[in-house]
Amino acid sequence: MKYLLLFLAAPAAASFIVQCILCCKIKNRILRHGTLILPAALFVSGAIALMTQHGDIFSGLGVIEAVLWFTGGCSAVSGYGAAWIITPVVKNRRNKRD
Repeated sequence: MKYLLLFLAAPAAASFIVQCILCCKIKNRILRHGTLILPAALFVSGAIALMTQHGDIFSGLGVIEAVLWFTGGCSAVSGYGAAWIITPVVKNRRNKRD
């Protein structure tokens, strides 16, 4: 169970930290979305795992593997979204103190 929690928390934490850094340091709007590469890679890996298994599409361990890839991608997207919500709040609060 602790490995499953680590598997879901690690992409969210990594995506959150990197996205906070990108939001604070980079001025280019397109480059700020750089952490969307991680969830996209996880979703593609899940799709590949789901499509390359043998037999029925919803039987076997390939489905479990695909679900883990998809949930990792969803947790990475949640870390990305949390960074976009928290970073402007922290910036505005810091500007009001000055």
